[in-house]
Amino acid sequence: IESVPPLILSNAVLEEVRLEGNPVPSPLNVIYASWTSTRVDLSNLQLQSLPRELFLLPRVTDLRLNDNLLFGVPQEIAQLTTLTSLAVANNAVSALPWQIGT
Repeated sequence: IESVPPLILSNAVLEEVRLEGNPVPSPLNVIYASWTSTRVDLSNLQLQSLPRELFLLPRVTDLRLNDNLLFGVPQEIAQLTTLTSLAVANNAVSALPWQIGT
């Protein structure tokens, strides 16, 4: 998949976006498609860092970042105030920010 189709981007009731394993050129397309989603899966996208736009998603409760190239999770993750599940398996993450859950 090279991009997320505009029809998906305009879907106001979309609850889950799962594009894991598809080397999208920019995860921003996925994030914009996830604006109303509660579950976002950015697994296996070769991400080395997380786009700041990710932390603006108002409804995400379940965020999956497995199988990427992440060395850490930025403290901005705490801006996802509805987040109840965070998956970061198979990355080089050794600790999570203390701000999670505060």
